[in-house]
Amino acid sequence: MAWGTVRDRRKYSRAFLDLPIEFHINGVPHAHGGIAVDGSEIGFLMYTLQNIPEGEQLNLSVMFPNGFELANLEAKAEVVRRVRQERGYKYGLRVVRINEDDHIKLRYILSGLHELATGGDFLANQQSHHIV
Repeated sequence: MAWGTVRDRRKYSRAFLDLPIEFHINGVPHAHGGIAVDGSEIGFLMYTLQNIPEGEQLNLSVMFPNGFELANLEAKAEVVRRVRQERGYKYGLRVVRINEDDHIKLRYILSGLHELATGGDFLANQQSHHIV
C-alpha cells in the first residue's frame, strides 16, 4: 500500500496532552508518576520510569489546568501495550472504568479547551448545564 493511502483506523480521535498522571498499581501502597502524552475517549499513551507488566490494572488520576486551579479526573485503566524506551517505558492504557463526571472532564481535556481557559471554573459551568 502506498504511503498516502494509509488511513487511521481508530474509532476515537487522539489528542496531544502533555499532562501529569499519578497512578497506583494494584497491591502497591504508594503512588507513581507519569506523563500522558496523548489520549482519546478510550485510553492514554503514558511515559513513566516504572516497569509495569501488560494486563496490569492501574488507578489513574490525570491532572489538568482548569482556570487558575489544577483539576483531575480519575479512571481505572489496563496496560495493553508496553514499549521499553532508552529511559523508562511507554504504555498504551485502555480505560476500563470511568464515571460520568470524569468522562465529561476527559472530553473537556480532549477538546483542548483546558488550554484556552483563563480564570473561572469552566468545568463547573459545563457540568451545571449537563443533563443526565
